[in-house]
Amino acid sequence: MKRIYLDNNASTSLDPRVAQAIQKELQTLGNPSSVHSFGQDLRNQITKSRRSIAAYLGSKPQELIFTSGGTEALNMVIRGVFGEKPSGHIITSSAEHSCVFHGVKWMESCGCEATFLSPGSWGAVTPVALRIALRPYSRLIALMAVNNETGVKTDIEAIAEIALEAGIPLLIDGVALLGKETFTIPKGVSAMCFSGHKFHAPKGIWLAFIRSGLKCAPLLIGGGQEYQKRGGTENMFGIIGLAEAVKILETELPEASLQMAELRDRLEEGLRSQLPDILVNGEGPRVVNTTNLSFLGVEGESLLMNLDLAGIAVSHGSACSSGALEPSRILLNMGYGVDRALSSVRFSLSRFTTRQEIDTSIDLIVQTVQRLR
Repeated sequence: MKRIYLDNNASTSLDPRVAQAIQKELQTLGNPSSVHSFGQDLRNQITKSRRSIAAYLGSKPQELIFTSGGTEALNMVIRGVFGEKPSGHIITSSAEHSCVFHGVKWMESCGCEATFLSPGSWGAVTPVALRIALRPYSRLIALMAVNNETGVKTDIEAIAEIALEAGIPLLIDGVALLGKETFTIPKGVSAMCFSGHKFHAPKGIWLAFIRSGLKCAPLLIGGGQEYQKRGGTENMFGIIGLAEAVKILETELPEASLQMAELRDRLEEGLRSQLPDILVNGEGPRVVNTTNLSFLGVEGESLLMNLDLAGIAVSHGSACSSGALEPSRILLNMGYGVDRALSSVRFSLSRFTTRQEIDTSIDLIVQTVQRLR
């Protein structure tokens, strides 16, 4: 049985072209920080990769910092903006990914004040709510561009205008956006973080855009790599793979975005036409590849496990907390009841998802839900 993977917000497959680019370099010798020719060849490859990614994002090469993961990248900015003696006010939301949500909670324990704005049933912080939350001593706004569980998009353009007007650094978690839709980093965004394994690059390579002028103390102290912002030997294979994955987006998008949107809508319509009592979680505009559905009367964990046995991989929420049998913090903070949250399942597509996979999934999901009910 050919298994169907619909959990691409957790991680995507490695694009064969990315794997090929990495394969070419697997036998490369040297350390990018070495002064001999082996090391300098690697340094030149990092420089080339950084410039290629910067051209796609519309940033300066020196504004891009490679890290080992999203938790590191986002924590680097959250903690780096405040330095050694945290004080002041942070604005975020109660629907953020765990690395931001708990990162801000940690900053609270260090003496900062924090405001966790509610996403409401809309699913994202509104510009009006943000403006009301501003204080004279606010020092950071940290919000996600796309919610990883519901796919609901934040109006980062409007949020960035408010941040720019107020003179407050704005950190955007762009993990669930890059590779799904084309975008431009707004002028008011001070930092934005992305993850390679969410758009067919390798695991273990992330990227932090930190705009010139933003003071951000390093999280990892070491040899001064990455413009003194992230010590440690660079992940050469990851960087090469990341650059190749970004290069592929130049030719794949926006056509792939249209395809993912069409298949996502086909999945929703196919299920809702055959099954009663299905609710879409999140009223706001959503990214093209994601739908979070509540199947009333069915426990989400049971549905997930039964679909896995049927050959379909889906999710009950964020991969970072999928080991817990508790209802989604995100859905509860959107105002949904426990029963609705517990009956929810996230489906997330990639540009490699096919129509045949969606049609097969619809049939198997309908059969499974009817049996569980």
